[in-house]
Amino acid sequence: MALSLFVPPPWIKLIAIIVIICNYAPPFIAQGLLRKSSLDLSLSSSMSERLGLFTIIVFGEVVLGVVNGISNARNLDVFTWLNFALAVAIVFALWWIFFAMTSNRNAKTGFVNATLLELLCIPTLMALGLIAARFSYLFDQNETNQSLNIVFGRAIATVLIGISLIMELLVYAEIFNPIKRPARVSLLVIALVLIGWSVVSIKLNTLYFLLVVIAILLAGIMYLSSLYYNLNIDEGTDREHSS
Repeated sequence: MALSLFVPPPWIKLIAIIVIICNYAPPFIAQGLLRKSSLDLSLSSSMSERLGLFTIIVFGEVVLGVVNGISNARNLDVFTWLNFALAVAIVFALWWIFFAMTSNRNAKTGFVNATLLELLCIPTLMALGLIAARFSYLFDQNETNQSLNIVFGRAIATVLIGISLIMELLVYAEIFNPIKRPARVSLLVIALVLIGWSVVSIKLNTLYFLLVVIAILLAGIMYLSSLYYNLNIDEGTDREHSS
């Protein structure tokens, strides 16, 4: 990128594209070489852990966005602090969904699965960045802005869709097979609901807008939890019958 300092501005875009291609090309080149040796490139458990740690950092930035938003607020009244509490609750609801669905899981073997998993993390984490940016302007007005609402709803939806797609590329214990598909579908449904809600809730007060968003997320969390606990109950019943 140091070359961009010595070339005309029109060439900078071309250099940026070349740099991006060079950045993503090595795994594909390595895969081609490994195939000649009958080997395959897979995502290691340590790399999966690094992706999780990076996600934690991005979630921290989202919390920081909430803090920056309230630090710029002019009137720190009760409603402002309620908005702050709801914003933090939304962040940790997304945190719960992400790590409950994806943590402590290894990626499926194969170069294609590893590449797709890494690529899916990009829009998912970018969406978290958009949520942080929205929170930074959350306390500036009494009524929510239509364009910001749409961005906010679509950003949360993108995170949920990303989680649903990432789940398909992870290895789960066989006991979770009956609930994996319903869990993924429920995340997609929640994403669609949030997109629709962000469009229609134009003139709502910020407090009520956030209340509905957190209510939708909590409903999804309750459903996901019910899938898990019902699965445990069924397993326990089967064990009692078998004994």
